[in-house]
Amino acid sequence: AAFVSCRPANVHLTGNLVLGGRTDAEVEAFTACMRRQGYELAAPSRAGDEYTFDLRGTGFDTDSDAFHRAVFVGCHPAT
Repeated sequence: AAFVSCRPANVHLTGNLVLGGRTDAEVEAFTACMRRQGYELAAPSRAGDEYTFDLRGTGFDTDSDAFHRAVFVGCHPAT
């Protein structure tokens, strides 16, 4: 068996996490999933079809494998 890494290379989240082209229900599901993973996100701001989560001051280690797994694999909205 081969080891597969699901972490995107050279991705550093240091300010905002933006979800675009998603429904309110998808963003709510994402937020609830992140909460279950231990990441309590504040409500996002919305501009058009973009939802912006401010990650500054959260104390999250946004470079950790666990955070990347939560955002990009476990809680990623279906496309």
